[in-house]
Amino acid sequence: MGRIARRWLYLAHRWLGVATCLLFAVWFVSGAVMMYVPFPALSPAERLAGLDPIDWRAVRVGPAEIVRRAGLAAFPRVLALEMADGAPVWRVEAAD
Repeated sequence: MGRIARRWLYLAHRWLGVATCLLFAVWFVSGAVMMYVPFPALSPAERLAGLDPIDWRAVRVGPAEIVRRAGLAAFPRVLALEMADGAPVWRVEAAD
C-alpha cells in the first residue's frame, strides 16, 4: 500500500507543479504586456462628454471666496468646479 500511495503522491506533486508553473507563466506574461501596452485613456472631449453639466443656478460661492475660505497664501494649483451627486462642488488643491 505504501508504494501505491507514494506513486500517487509523486504524480500529484508533478502535475500540481506543472499547473502552478503555467499559472505563474501567464502571470509573468500579463505583467510584461501591462508594462508595454498603454492603458486605455479618454480624450478630453470624451471625458467632458460623460460629466454632468454644471447647474449654475445652484452655485452660491465664487472662486475668490473659495480661495479665501481655504486660507491659502497663494493661488491654488487646481481650482475646479464640478458636479457631485447633483450639487456643484469646488475642488481646491494647494500649490505646495
